Amino acid sequence: MNLDDFTRDWPARRADARAALTFFTRLVWGDRPAPVLGELAAASWAFPLTGLVIGVCGAVAYAIVAQFGVPVPAAALLAVATTALVTGGQHEDGLARTIEGLGRGGDVGDRLRLMRDGPNGALGVLAIVLSVGLRAGALFAVGATFGTAGISGALVACHAIARGLLPAALRWGEPAAPGDWAAEAGRPETANVTTAAAIALVLAFLALGIKAGLVAMIVGAAAMAAASYAAHRRIGGFTGDTLSAVEQAGEIAVLLVAAAWS
Repeated sequence: MNLDDFTRDWPARRADARAALTFFTRLVWGDRPAPVLGELAAASWAFPLTGLVIGVCGAVAYAIVAQFGVPVPAAALLAVATTALVTGGQHEDGLARTIEGLGRGGDVGDRLRLMRDGPNGALGVLAIVLSVGLRAGALFAVGATFGTAGISGALVACHAIARGLLPAALRWGEPAAPGDWAAEAGRPETANVTTAAAIALVLAFLALGIKAGLVAMIVGAAAMAAASYAAHRRIGGFTGDTLSAVEQAGEIAVLLVAAAWS
């Protein structure tokens, strides 16, 4: 997908962006049909743009409650909660299921069954608590130093990077569960993978600055690669739940970089 193709096929690009926004958020009104085979792979270049929208929603929530004098720690927690509400909590749920399955399952089949059918037990709940706590704590550190502008940049960067690198996992990983949405998403073209990563990097530069944005991109990629590798070792590939866990690893890593930079 070169620039000429992108501009010439603008209606298709808009459809891609809508498909990504519909899948990752609850912001699209009307019918929400399940993605058809290969649709998400085609739309994967737009994943970081969806992250931008989610990050902005969290930033707006933070700015509103901060105007009412809500303390920074509580405002940061509400910002994280807002992003979870916007996405329907799908990544948090996937993280919990992944930790339960990979942590408790005795073999590959048992792990996949626990992720698919099992209730979230103590491990899953702990994973969500740690994820929310680490993200809110990092935002608190950023907000205490840089205020609303810093919070906004950190939220945009973490959501753009964590989603902008997901196409790479789809491209070079292998589905572990037939029929799972991740298996039906398709394999993105290399051009879509590089476009998504480039958009995420540009957004990180704009949100955090050149140096912090580059470090956040590298650390986020390393954290997501480690999470992907752990899933591959345990179940031989990825599922929709493990991709959600990979996304959460990216968010946490980027926010921790932003906090360390403050």
